[in-house]
Amino acid sequence: MDNLPSLSALRAFLCAAEHLNFTAAAEQLARSQPAVSHAVKLLEGQLGVALFERQQRKLILTAAGEKFAQDVHLGLDHIERSVQALRNHVANDRRVTLSTSTAFATHWLLPRVAQFKALHSEVDLRFQTTAYDIDLYKAGIALAIRHGRGDWPDMRSWRMFDEKVLAVCSPAYLNGRVLEDPSELQQHTLIHLDEPHRTRMDWHKWFSHLGLTVHLSPRDLQLNDYTTVLQTAIEGQGIALGWHYIVERLLANGQLVPACQQTVVTDYGFYLIAPANLPLTAQAETVRDWMLAHGQDGVLASS
Repeated sequence: MDNLPSLSALRAFLCAAEHLNFTAAAEQLARSQPAVSHAVKLLEGQLGVALFERQQRKLILTAAGEKFAQDVHLGLDHIERSVQALRNHVANDRRVTLSTSTAFATHWLLPRVAQFKALHSEVDLRFQTTAYDIDLYKAGIALAIRHGRGDWPDMRSWRMFDEKVLAVCSPAYLNGRVLEDPSELQQHTLIHLDEPHRTRMDWHKWFSHLGLTVHLSPRDLQLNDYTTVLQTAIEGQGIALGWHYIVERLLANGQLVPACQQTVVTDYGFYLIAPANLPLTAQAETVRDWMLAHGQDGVLASS
């Protein structure tokens, strides 16, 4: 730590690097131009390398200066996000926000949330549904659901569900039949999930796991929201892929049925994750423990 430059010197350098002008940097920092110039000169002396080429009317970053500016900006941005996350953490001690997809919130969380609130009225549980995986540190969010192998950098993760995917449709779509040969699915309308911000199994990968190749048909449907995909299948417009933990209630109440006998299981899973460097509040631990108790196993995948 003794070898690190002062924060004041780093801010002076970043402003000068942004404007390529000591006077403009001084105006932004509310300091004098000589003070900014002197701070940068001292920084160069401490580092033992020139950060700028000083020409008559402008500054030019050296190669070392350009690289250092990128690294300092990244480091200070990370510190700022961590500070904000800690402030949010302290300010919202009772509140616990869970980031998740709309489908998970609709089909897994909402049917269970009344039970949670009855057991834990002291917790203000909130959902943030997004179409992409957000930065939990920057947003100050305690918990999230993620699809993967449980190996996210700077995150703790607990496996909730294995990835099990089957073909599903309304009971009336196949007139109560279950197809024995999965290749027969291609004779029907397949509902495709075209989700731009998350990588998920699609029909191509599902058939590939079974040693088959899918051929797209003009009658197939392309949708970009999984909740809409499921509703379209419920209404009898085609056959969709169903992640078991999402469709289990729809299967149990008869809104959907398996279209064929095969289920594809991958080495991926769905995990509850939390920022590793942000301690969970007692309320967040309550949410975590409750979710894992209702998940598949709750094994700690990484810490």
